[in-house]
Amino acid sequence: MNSSSYALIVIVLFAVIASCIPSIAVAEPGTDAVALDAAFQVTSSAFRNNGNIPAKFGYYGEDCSPQFSWKNAPSGVKSFALVMTDMDYMDQCHWLIYDIKPSLVSLQEKIPIGSSSGGSYRQGVNGYGVRGYRGPFPPAGVTHHYRFRLYALNVMIKKSGLNLASFEAKLQGHVIKQTEILGKFKG
Repeated sequence: MNSSSYALIVIVLFAVIASCIPSIAVAEPGTDAVALDAAFQVTSSAFRNNGNIPAKFGYYGEDCSPQFSWKNAPSGVKSFALVMTDMDYMDQCHWLIYDIKPSLVSLQEKIPIGSSSGGSYRQGVNGYGVRGYRGPFPPAGVTHHYRFRLYALNVMIKKSGLNLASFEAKLQGHVIKQTEILGKFKG
């Protein structure tokens, strides 16, 4: 075989492998959402996709949760869940809110720590041992990237006080769709 035959084989193999990977629609920087499913989208009134998260949402600011809205949820949703992780620090969990009623299409800003809103949602235990939101606090002068991933689930988990690991174990076989928005925060 000559080098052009090897190149052709590599191209064909690449095409076969690429066709086996599910497509992911990613919004352009500065747009409102990164959609892992092009129709199902999450946005925030506080920041745009890949934009800067305002200081008030940081640990040394008001340490309050941003507002989020979503649209085009898939059919069959029994609950939603939103997970905030620090992509630059071992995917540290800053917020876990789950069993969000399927009739809700948004979460307001400043959800109190430990609240469960009369059955509209439950807050899990974040990576800092707090049941609720913990704002970004990267080292001074360093920018960290945060993922806010929204899950559409075919179950209500119905268990209080989950941490990220126990929540993820409960997700197996129950994620209908997921979408996310990314934000940056400079310490």
